[in-house]
Order: sequence, then C-alpha cells, then structure tokens
Amino acid sequence: MARPITSVIISAKNEAPRLEACLASLAAQKGRVPFEIHLVDNASTDGTYALARRLAKTQKNLFVWREKKPGSPAARNLGARKARGEILLFTDADCILSPTWVEEMSRPLSKPTHYPLAAVGGATTGSFQKKNPNFWESYVESLFDFWESDRLGAFPAFLPWAPTCNLAVRKEVFQALGGFDENWRSAAYDVDLCWRLVLCGFVIGHAPKAKLHHQRRHSLRGLLRQMENYAYYNHSLLSTYHRELKLPLLETQKERLLSRGRRALELIRSTNSLVQAKYRGVDGLVTLAVLKGTMEARIKGAKPNAKLSATRRGITPKTLEATLTRGYAHLHRQGWAYWKAPADVGQDGELVLFNPRSGERFSFNPTAWTIWETKAEKGQSEDAAEAIGQSPRDEKVLQDIDELTMDLHSRGLMP
Repeated sequence: MARPITSVIISAKNEAPRLEACLASLAAQKGRVPFEIHLVDNASTDGTYALARRLAKTQKNLFVWREKKPGSPAARNLGARKARGEILLFTDADCILSPTWVEEMSRPLSKPTHYPLAAVGGATTGSFQKKNPNFWESYVESLFDFWESDRLGAFPAFLPWAPTCNLAVRKEVFQALGGFDENWRSAAYDVDLCWRLVLCGFVIGHAPKAKLHHQRRHSLRGLLRQMENYAYYNHSLLSTYHRELKLPLLETQKERLLSRGRRALELIRSTNSLVQAKYRGVDGLVTLAVLKGTMEARIKGAKPNAKLSATRRGITPKTLEATLTRGYAHLHRQGWAYWKAPADVGQDGELVLFNPRSGERFSFNPTAWTIWETKAEKGQSEDAAEAIGQSPRDEKVLQDIDELTMDLHSRGLMP
C-alpha cells in the first residue's frame, strides 16, 4: 500500500470482548484519508492477541504487535515506532469510532496552520449514550462530561490536554518529545505528553466532529478503583511539574482548586431532587477513593522518566526549534504557554497566553492576534492593516496598529 499519512495506534490488554467492535468501526471509516492500524497487545491473557491476528488476515491495513513491558504507554510507544504515517492517532480497544473519525482527526494536522498546531483532541462521549439512561449511567456520564468540558475551557486546570483514547499528534513532534513516559503505566501519561508539548511552544486543538464512544466503568467498584488510580498518578504528575518548573506551591495548586471549585458549584446547583441527592452520595465515595490514591502517592508516588525533564521545563528539542515562527518562538523564550480559545480548530478565536511560573495571563482577541502575528514576522503596519481587512492608507487604522504594537513591545510580547 502507498505510504499512509495517518497511523491509528491501539493499545489493548484483555479486550477480546470489545476488540471486534472497535476494529469494525475503523473498517467502516468514510473519507479519502489513507490510514493503517497498529494494534499492540500488552500482555493479554484472554486471547486478545490471537483474535487480533485472525482479524488481521481479513483487514489488510491492520498490523498486530506485542509489548511485554507492562503499561499502556509502553504499548503506545511501540505502535508509534512501527507507524509509517506522519500523523499518529491514538485510541483504545474499548472505543467505537464515528464513521469520519480518522478524517476529522487528520484534517487539522494535514494542512498548514498559522499557529504551531501539533496535536488535536476529539470529542469523547460514553458508551451509555441512549434516550433513557439509568441512575448509574447518568452519574458516570456527568462525571466524565465535566472533565471533558473543563479541559476545553479558556483556562483549563493548569494547561490543555487531551486523552489518549482520542488524540492525534504529529509524529515528528511526538518523537522529538520522547513519546509517552512509560513510568506512569496507567494514567497521567497523556496529560504529561500534552503539557510537555504546550510548554515546548506548540498548540493542542480540538476537533468536535471527531467523535467516539468510550466504554465507561460498569460497576461502582471499577469506578472507585479507576478514580484511585487517577489520583495516584495525577498527584505524581503535579509534584513532578512543581519541581521541574520551580513553581510556587500556590500557583501549582491554584488552577486545580479552581477546577474543583467549579465542579462543586455545579453539583450544588444541580442538587434539586432525590436522584441528585443520591448522586452526592456516590460523589462522597469517589472523593474517598481520590483521597486514598493521593495519600498513597504522597508516601511513594510514581517516579517520572528523568530523560524527559528538559521538555517538562519547556526546553524545545533542537529538531523542532525551526518549526516555531519568529513570534511564537519569542513568546516561548519569554516563558509563555499559549493556546487557542475556543480550542475548536474550525472556529476563529483568541490566543490565550499563560505563564506557568508567574501565573500571569494575557490574551489577544482575533484582531490583535492577527496584527501581532503580522508585525512579529517583521511586517509593517500597512501589512497588518491589510491582514485585518482594512485599508493600508487609513491613517486612523495605522495609528491604532502602531499604538497596539507599542503596547505589546512594552509588555515584552513583540520580538
């Protein structure tokens, strides 16, 4: 087959009951994007590997591998090494993908953008989607829906990220950043990769039409175990970035506390019935699981891979430095992380700036963003006027652009 521009990478451990549905949704993909599938079995004991090998005989673009090192990040890294595509699409074996998922995830990264877009997250919903969900299904969906909306806010908890069940990354960026941290075996490695990507000067976008259904935990015990695991690795993650960036303790925790505050306020507002009151009881159990995981991490948390420390400090790998244009390279050197809000790659929006070390925030509205980009690339005020659709001979427009440029210079935002 011709060299594909997209490689889909699936990590699977004991997913035999769900694997066929996932691969069937990939076989049913519509669109013109050529792609290959790399399924990596991670020491399954339920026949997942044998099933995948059988399916590969009829699905010609499916390649099956085995990774004995425990942990999903190790399996995903192996898939990335085997991949031939310029774009890596990560998902899970318990996901059902919409018919245009590959195309919608690939499109933003397959064409040039005026800002350094290097990764895209899709829209993830639960497998419980139906007209009349039961009590448990409604609770689990509301829990994950909040996380989904919170990470896509103008100011997420610390920095933007996307889950590996629905994530696309340019291969050259993924490789240069060192891939996923294999020390964090079952959680936080996706957040870590995304944070390193943003700290090194790149942007994560959102593709709302790239939809998939992710099978949620079907039991209280399974959910509590998952929440405990998340808390364990997330605490290890935050402690790592606190050390690497030398952040003040308050700044490290502030955005997380704000996120929890928003969640608590939302819960209080929604508690207006007996059903909602029952939800609060489950919330209490989830909170206890989170506290247990956090305490375990405080005693003996997961150690990060020291080889990735440079990217956690925002040191862009030399192979990627030339991909940042003059303006964005300047912002990066000044310690700014930046992203687009709204994150939807198909919409206009603002450029949000955030300095993790100082907590300082700034934003360019669409007009100011266009002017800044034009002037940052050594353009003249007349060029900036044309870029925003104004006459380059209008003295008032040129005066406003010059005043904005002086203000940006005074703030250290203009190279």
